[in-house]
Amino acid sequence: MKKILLLLAGISLLVCAASGNCATRADLKKQAITDPDTAFKYMKNQQTKGDILLFWGYDNTGYGDIFTMDKDGSSLTNVTNTPSVHECDAFWTDEEGIKIVYMLYGEMAFLYCHFNVDTNEKQDITRRQYEELISKEAKEKMKDEKARLGGSGM
Repeated sequence: MKKILLLLAGISLLVCAASGNCATRADLKKQAITDPDTAFKYMKNQQTKGDILLFWGYDNTGYGDIFTMDKDGSSLTNVTNTPSVHECDAFWTDEEGIKIVYMLYGEMAFLYCHFNVDTNEKQDITRRQYEELISKEAKEKMKDEKARLGGSGM
């Protein structure tokens, strides 16, 4: 499981992964997904369904959001669009590319959501339901990403 530690360093809030990688909120704002170029440069945990990419990245407040975009860079959409809430690790749960699951950081805990991109309906789910909904391929990709980041998913 991902671990994030928030430290107060002078005035700057540091966001640190278990691997020891730290960044200030201001640093994360510099990686904001604002257009296709920044999306291709900073997207994390990319999933593909047909011609649509699903990924997470930082918004202009320095928090993680879930995004979709066509493979050619068109139709960039911030699906969750929640300033001051950090969402990550999104996966498709259906063949049509409409429903996704993702994690979000609550107050010192992980929360899990099932989300319909077409209707914007969000349903809170348990970690077990989250793990059951993501595909075997997605689980392997998550494992590889955690190993690459030294046990951290950040």
